[in-house]
Amino acid sequence: MDQIGMIRRIENGEPLIDITIDKWKDVANGDGLCLGMINCALCHAYIGERCKSCPICKFTGFANCYSTPFRDQWLLHYMEEHYCKDPDTRKCPVCKDIALREVEFLERVKSAFL
Repeated sequence: MDQIGMIRRIENGEPLIDITIDKWKDVANGDGLCLGMINCALCHAYIGERCKSCPICKFTGFANCYSTPFRDQWLLHYMEEHYCKDPDTRKCPVCKDIALREVEFLERVKSAFL
């Protein structure tokens, strides 16, 4: 999902957590890319000082997505394997695995706040 698609869904009133889960499902399926905060609905709403109000921060107790598969695994793998080589992660089995872990994590976050 790109930023424009994300914003359209936000404007249509879809839950931010569902949009973010769909982003990571797209990444896991090889249909989308993680553009970090650019295509994260939760970051769009809770960027900066509002991060402490984000459901992820409330769930983990850490700001800036620390203690998530994205922050703890995705970013490190991306920097080591893709940043200077091939930024397209859609064919990487490690990226797919981490993206699936992020989906599972976000589903737990969603369940915690229903």
